[in-house]
Amino acid sequence: MYPVPNKKHSRSILKRLSAMAVVMGVVNSQVAVWILRTLGVYLTKDAAIVQMMRDHTGFFGLAILLHPVIMVAEGAVIASRDFWNLIKTYIITVCFHFGMLKFASGSFPAVWRTFFFFQLIRLVNFGYRVIKGHQKGYLS
Repeated sequence: MYPVPNKKHSRSILKRLSAMAVVMGVVNSQVAVWILRTLGVYLTKDAAIVQMMRDHTGFFGLAILLHPVIMVAEGAVIASRDFWNLIKTYIITVCFHFGMLKFASGSFPAVWRTFFFFQLIRLVNFGYRVIKGHQKGYLS
């Protein structure tokens, strides 16, 4: 991808990294959810919090599932040297994330949901940039 794009090699590398990311996302997600459901007592002694963690793992698991795929897409954007898009994405997602935590996360499940939407915005933006980069030829 840098300094001179090589369509054959970068596409092959991106496919392999994406496949590994999906596998790692599934594994990480399942392990993280299992930890919250079965080992929560080692994270806190408060029984109410342990129960909430056990009951509300859905959005948390989804956020963890997306993370490795996002890292591959973000790495591809960095490799294409599209730093302006990277900076815009960071600013938008951090503002959205803190705004959601402050104004729309009045419950424990809402915090997990906020983390999921944070990851989803990053996935959509970086994924779009990777696809657009392939079409333009600078990330192929």
